[in-house]
Amino acid sequence: VLPSPEESVSNRFAQTDMQHALSHAVQELAAEDRLLVKLYYFDNLRLREAGAVLGVHEATASRRLTRVQTDLRKRVTKILVDERGWTQAETERSFAEVAQHLDTDLESLLSKEAADLR
Repeated sequence: VLPSPEESVSNRFAQTDMQHALSHAVQELAAEDRLLVKLYYFDNLRLREAGAVLGVHEATASRRLTRVQTDLRKRVTKILVDERGWTQAETERSFAEVAQHLDTDLESLLSKEAADLR
């Protein structure tokens, strides 16, 4: 079933808002946290390997990654609610729908930051 024209426009606005919020939230992460996300999700390193790059134990890398994921979600939600006027319910509903189709090149955001650490 194709979305109506109104739904298509609404989805594009939601996607733009989500991209903006995610980009800002990623930029606010500590450099080491951005590197961890890049190593794990985009370079496909195991937590043990990503931890070794950062000089920490696998368990520490795992805990840090979980914290980063939680922090990103909270920060994106705060930006959407406070700056874009979304409701809490809209952010929750849209996370699953919009996040799957983001055009934001997160890898390039994270790669730039990783290069700064080297």
